[in-house]
Amino acid sequence: MIEIYFGKRIVYLTDEKQSFYAKFKDRKQLKDLIYKFDEGSYDSLYITSNDLNDLFQNFKSILIFETAAGGLVINPLKKILAIKNRNIWQLPKGHIEEGETISEAAIREVSEEAGIGTPIIIEHLPSTFHTFKKNGKLHLKQTYWFKMLYNGIEKPTPQISEGITEATWINKSEIIEIKNNTYDNLVKIWDYT
Repeated sequence: MIEIYFGKRIVYLTDEKQSFYAKFKDRKQLKDLIYKFDEGSYDSLYITSNDLNDLFQNFKSILIFETAAGGLVINPLKKILAIKNRNIWQLPKGHIEEGETISEAAIREVSEEAGIGTPIIIEHLPSTFHTFKKNGKLHLKQTYWFKMLYNGIEKPTPQISEGITEATWINKSEIIEIKNNTYDNLVKIWDYT
């Protein structure tokens, strides 16, 4: 199952039938479903197909597809790196530059957005998917996440030019509070601490 967040609402792409679902027929029908869901008020929508990969490829082809990479970073004191952007707690992430691998982008973005040295990737985490509108067009972003270790304990420095107003190390006990002020698609990623 693939979860795609439209703010606090979710589209589930699945090969399992649910109690309320739309069966994938063709690209036109899928496009109509996506845009009706985006403009509507339903909390969730299940779209089913016997071929989940084909369904996802069609879904991606309808929207403007982007990729990003980021990290859940832990330091030697077992503290977790958190950044605040647009008054919402997040994990550092950003776009993948041309010629850059996904893991290279994740490391670079963590270093840039939090003003720390180079972390080390220790584990690949599940990707997240969310939509957003830019210039009136609907975009779908897939973010690749990694669990990382950082050997320093210095105070992070927020990348102000990217709208980041705070970068800090938090204790694991603070994650409950952080999860109350983060994007819904990130809640599960915070649980990997």
